[in-house]
Amino acid sequence: NNNNNGNNDQDNDPLDFVPPQTSLILVADCVWTLDLLPPLLATLQALLQRLANVTMLISYQQRGSQTHQAFLQGLHDLFTTPTDDEQSSKSNSTSSTIQARQLREIPSETCTANRNPRLFLYEGRKMTTTI
Repeated sequence: NNNNNGNNDQDNDPLDFVPPQTSLILVADCVWTLDLLPPLLATLQALLQRLANVTMLISYQQRGSQTHQAFLQGLHDLFTTPTDDEQSSKSNSTSSTIQARQLREIPSETCTANRNPRLFLYEGRKMTTTI
């Protein structure tokens, strides 16, 4: 009995392994080239939509100014645009808050890496409360 005919969205969800009570996502050395940003940001957005209360710690080494700026814009858009569950929660008794902030930038003088050694640490947070 083979029920996997490709029509079941649940079977195709690549984030099924993430438990709904997950509260911390660590993302390290995640920004490499510009073409890898859309899948990364889409994954982070899907996690924000799936999880009620989550903190994302994102660290990376800046490797190029164009990629860095695109990533910053993507984070800004991700953490300032309401998620689908936030929009639907307006009719429910829950409220979600999402925010992002840069926690740290380690300047090149203090790094031992020899190419583009600026390091960044960002925190993104989503908190859902019942009202």
